[in-house]
Amino acid sequence: KPAEFPGGQTAWQEFLKKNLNSDVGILMGAPAGTYMVIVRFVIGKNGALRNFAAETKFGYGMEIEAIRVIKESPKWIPAFQNGHPVNSYLRQPITYVVRSK
Repeated sequence: KPAEFPGGQTAWQEFLKKNLNSDVGILMGAPAGTYMVIVRFVIGKNGALRNFAAETKFGYGMEIEAIRVIKESPKWIPAFQNGHPVNSYLRQPITYVVRSK
């Protein structure tokens, strides 16, 4: 059974939307465009998140902001294998849209 954010996928999406500063790319001068940032992290047996790493390197503060928000997440319900909690990886895409001024 995969790891799950408390409240499920919809609650996770709402958490990200509520806490993410989606204007960070604009504020840091990113060129207009759509940027899909991918952050990889581990959900531990106890539900705590750790080992955050950006798989993309767009810059303009976008990866830093994505990691900041994911680090603020409450504990998750850990993954289970054969009835026991196990560590698991998750890759989370976050899309920023930077419009030209």
